[in-house]
Amino acid sequence: MEFEHKIVKTEIGDVEYTDIGSGPVIVLSHGTPGGSDVGPLIFSEIISHDFRLITPSRPGYLKTSLDLGKTPEEQAKVFYHFIEALNIEKASFLAWSGGGPLALNFAINYPEKISSLVMLSTVTKKLVEKSMLFKLFVKNEFLPRTLLSAKKSLPFLNNLICKELGANPKIALSDEKKLKILDALIASTMPSNLRFHGYANDAEQFAKLEDMEFHKVLCPTMILFDEKDTQVHVHHGDHLSEKIPHSVYLKFTKGGHTPMLDEESIVVIEHMVKFFKEHV
Repeated sequence: MEFEHKIVKTEIGDVEYTDIGSGPVIVLSHGTPGGSDVGPLIFSEIISHDFRLITPSRPGYLKTSLDLGKTPEEQAKVFYHFIEALNIEKASFLAWSGGGPLALNFAINYPEKISSLVMLSTVTKKLVEKSMLFKLFVKNEFLPRTLLSAKKSLPFLNNLICKELGANPKIALSDEKKLKILDALIASTMPSNLRFHGYANDAEQFAKLEDMEFHKVLCPTMILFDEKDTQVHVHHGDHLSEKIPHSVYLKFTKGGHTPMLDEESIVVIEHMVKFFKEHV
């Protein structure tokens, strides 16, 4: 999918973003690592259901400076000013992986600006980063570039990445769309010099994350988790479900941290789309 990286000037600084589709607005709080390219590269299926998907680069990623905000609460404030700068009255939020703390803080502090929240495989409490593969990706650009160029001739590399993410290689590698998502996941770690500061800050923030004021999350909330998530343990989903009693909690059994790569991808997208449409 073709897309353009844009910059908007907010009251507190410049924020980079992508903006695809048309319809009710969904703001994506991307994972770790990531950036504004994650929306169009990995979640573009959503816009086929008549939504507008906007993905800002969180502070520290690509062209959004880490100086704008380091803590999840500070980054939620950045997103508030970002939405204001785009003249968006209210939006739904989709948080994936490391984008969870920001989205929760946004719902807590700016309830008038959020219509619904979907939390997909998200960090919701203290987490010490243990994924060696991602650490290597963000610290050494040679690795992801080599994988992108070599994995067609070295199929075991695809298997390695799928297993690291908890997805079934037989499913992920037999579907052209899923292969493109796999390539996009690797590409979303590059260039490493424009993502490393965000990754390092996320790791620092997650390691000292404390319980938030979950009782202030009043918007309709859906939690989606694979019981065998290899990157963010399902305990994070259980924890959030307990803290937000009105939430809808759905567990799936295929796909690990990245259900878009596995056989339940359509089901997961359908659940998200249905929920967003019910709570525009």
